[in-house]
Amino acid sequence: MAMPELLGSARPAAADRWTAHTITVLAVCILGFAFDIYESTIIQLVTPLLIEDWGITPATIGNIATISRWAGIIGVFVFPISTAASRS
Repeated sequence: MAMPELLGSARPAAADRWTAHTITVLAVCILGFAFDIYESTIIQLVTPLLIEDWGITPATIGNIATISRWAGIIGVFVFPISTAASRS
């Protein structure tokens, strides 16, 4: 039976080291999060401009925003399931 190593002499595991791959994955995750926030924020920023330029009522833009949010919520639940089902 092998003897366990002492805590002081244990080398760090490979998962504890930063590599080019882990930095790239972290950067992609940060950019994905930033673009997701941007996508949600840009609609809020341009809504007053759309109402003014296109001459639509606030109630209409409210309906459009509600439908887009519901479509996003449904997409979160539908697309991962269809992706997982296609793998098997």
